[in-house]
Amino acid sequence: MIICVEGVDGSGKSTQAELLVKRLISEGKNVQLFSYPDYESDTGKKIKEYLHGTEPVEVKSLFKMYLNDIAKDVDKIKEADKKGVAILSRYYTSTIAYQCAQGYDYNEAKKKALASGLPIPDMVVYLGVTSQESMYRKMKGGFVLDRHERDVFLIENVLKFYRKEMDDNFPGNKKWIAVNGSRSVEEIQKQIWEEVSKVAAKIEGKAAKRKLKV
Repeated sequence: MIICVEGVDGSGKSTQAELLVKRLISEGKNVQLFSYPDYESDTGKKIKEYLHGTEPVEVKSLFKMYLNDIAKDVDKIKEADKKGVAILSRYYTSTIAYQCAQGYDYNEAKKKALASGLPIPDMVVYLGVTSQESMYRKMKGGFVLDRHERDVFLIENVLKFYRKEMDDNFPGNKKWIAVNGSRSVEEIQKQIWEEVSKVAAKIEGKAAKRKLKV
């Protein structure tokens, strides 16, 4: 099972992804967490330099850089899915939202993402917060804001493309779960767990039927 946790900066993705990992492990599941950008990778280091720098980078190059940072783990993600659960704190759904918000063609971005060979998630949990709340939370936490985090107009545009992906049900025939990210950590985690349990039950049911047919 592959679960993607999405949202703009400050929406609580990391916190909720980590809580979900702990809950799944307590339920006896084999779980692996992947977070993007991966600032430990060579590509991730370049992304970090871009985010905290001032030099302009062409949007096509940015899209390729962000997608490659995820695609390097394609085999690991598939293996984690095969053995249990892969939790993705951001995925190519995020790459599309952020780079299309900066001018990359939306349809081209979707084609590139699907052609990358990366597996389609079983569900996408989207934590919704406003652009103002996103900035406030990052500033309140004492973080030095990168060029994305301090650009309220960019964040507004990113939110539009997240909604577009959700409306289109991209990447196809899967389930987006919209969660109000302004509530308490406990309330959000409770809703996420309820939704994850539903999807997991369906997947396990289908697997059991396939075994019976064999």
